[in-house]
Order: sequence, then structure tokens, then C-alpha cells
Amino acid sequence: MSRGISRIYDAVLACAILLVGCSSAVLAVPPPASGSMADLSTLALHTLAYLDRQHVLGTIVYSGNAEAATSTIGSLLPPHLAFRLNVYNADWELIWSAESSPIGNSGSASYYLSGINGTFTPRIIVLQIAR
Repeated sequence: MSRGISRIYDAVLACAILLVGCSSAVLAVPPPASGSMADLSTLALHTLAYLDRQHVLGTIVYSGNAEAATSTIGSLLPPHLAFRLNVYNADWELIWSAESSPIGNSGSASYYLSGINGTFTPRIIVLQIAR
């Protein structure tokens, strides 16, 4: 009978040691970052590149349709993210802008389009995304 009791004590002691060790490990490791501006910048660049590959970005940019830009980009991004799209000419003069809602700190990416339908009309597109 004493051997059975000593095994129970050993098992309880082993569980207590594991519990203390796991608790120490959890407290020692910092939680992952909820997302940085670099993540938002990467998302902005991937969004612009995707729209360009689908031949949608040029149509939106050269049409100047802010409503189409807002609905298209808004459908690609999660609903909790806000964004602003600015379109500039080659001299960095703002041509038009579209935004889902006012944004604060954000990550951004720029994209260059040289023209549409064989016409050289350079545009610089800046997409800002914020939480």
C-alpha cells in the first residue's frame, strides 16, 4: 500500500513541477505584436499589385472614380481597416483621392503606372491602410 501512495505523491509532484515550468515559460515569452506598420505597408503593396494584375487598378486610376476605388479596395480589405488612396501625377501633384474613413497612423505603399492603352500618362498611387 505504501508503494501506491508514494507513486501518487510522485505524480502530484511531477504535475506541480510541470505546471510551474509551463507558467514560467508563458510569462517569460512576450505576446506577439498585434501588427506593425510594416504589416500594413505590405498589405497595401500586395493590394495594389493584385489590382494591377487583375487590370483593375489602371481603370480605376485613370477614370478618377473615387466611388469605384472605395468599393473595390474596401471589398478586398477586412472591414476593420480604414484606407486612403491618393493618385498623383509625375510631379507629385494630387489629382484625386478616395478614402473609406479618416485615418490616423497608417502603413502605406506606393505604386507607379506609366499609362493606359498605349498613352504615356504616368501616375503615382499611394495606398494608406490604418487600423
